[in-house]
Amino acid sequence: EAYVELLGDLDSTNFIGGLALGVTDVMVDAQSEWLYFSNHERNQFGRVKILSNGGAGDLQVLDVVDGRAALNGAYLDRVHNKLYAVTPFTNFQNGGVREPLAKLGGQIWMIDINDINEDGTGGKAKLIVDDKALGTPVDIITGRNFGNPSDLY
Repeated sequence: EAYVELLGDLDSTNFIGGLALGVTDVMVDAQSEWLYFSNHERNQFGRVKILSNGGAGDLQVLDVVDGRAALNGAYLDRVHNKLYAVTPFTNFQNGGVREPLAKLGGQIWMIDINDINEDGTGGKAKLIVDDKALGTPVDIITGRNFGNPSDLY
């Protein structure tokens, strides 16, 4: 129950037979204090505290993105503390079965983890690229300058 936010949409009717897609990528921050993630169908960024004994602490949902944008292929820039994720589809959890139907995403989202307080508040996901010409991106990396929009691939 404490980690239900790691699962996908429990009523998913997505393109892959309704197999709910939850957390798809996890990354540890530079200080090894937090395990950051994006949740594909729940459209959120989150994190879990890494306890001193190596166990898992509380899960924190940091923010939910607008427009039911599925978050996939997350990447943590450990130099500037920014977490990125791409959106291959909006309304992915509905697939081609329920309204609103899934549509092409072509988006890149970012949350600055420097803005997040210890209790998980303060962070705000920002849509930094919205370009249907990107198609259905499934992964993101940043280049040399780590965080400049021109360095996103």
